[in-house]
Amino acid sequence: MTDICVLATVIGAFNREYRVTVVDDAAATIWPEIQRAALDIVARAYGRVVSSKHASIPCPRGHRSQSQC
Repeated sequence: MTDICVLATVIGAFNREYRVTVVDDAAATIWPEIQRAALDIVARAYGRVVSSKHASIPCPRGHRSQSQC
C-alpha cells in the first residue's frame, strides 16, 4: 500500500541518501485520495514520482520531481 509500505520505504531510502523514484501506476492503495496524498508527499520531500512510461528516464542529479526533470 502506497500510504504505508511505499512511503515508509521511500523515507528510509531517503534517510540513507538514496535518490528515490516511485512509479505511480505500479503502487496502489484502497482510497484514491490517500494515493494522491502519499505520492504528493514523496514528490514534495523525498524523491520523484513518475509513470511507468517514464520510469526508465534518468533524472539529473539534484532534481526531485518529474516536473523538474
